Amino acid sequence: GGFFLGYRYGISTGLGNIMSKVMISSVIGGMGSIPGAVVGALLLGMTEVVLVKIPFIGDAYSSIVIFSLMIILLCIRPQGILGKFTIEKV
Repeated sequence: GGFFLGYRYGISTGLGNIMSKVMISSVIGGMGSIPGAVVGALLLGMTEVVLVKIPFIGDAYSSIVIFSLMIILLCIRPQGILGKFTIEKV
């Protein structure tokens, strides 16, 4: 994803914000799960739109709230929303 964003928009400092949201959506949905990444991106987008409408949170603190929600979700369900729990034998 980073390669295509860099090719399309050029390398700039604003690209880090986009890439952090891409990473958060894939972690929320489940690493290695394409439907999970789509669901994670939709949930991330809807959450961000709702947070921007709240007067005290706004755009300034929405990234902090989203990172906090990601950490809480990882504590509850570490494999993501649509990820599968597997036990690896070593």
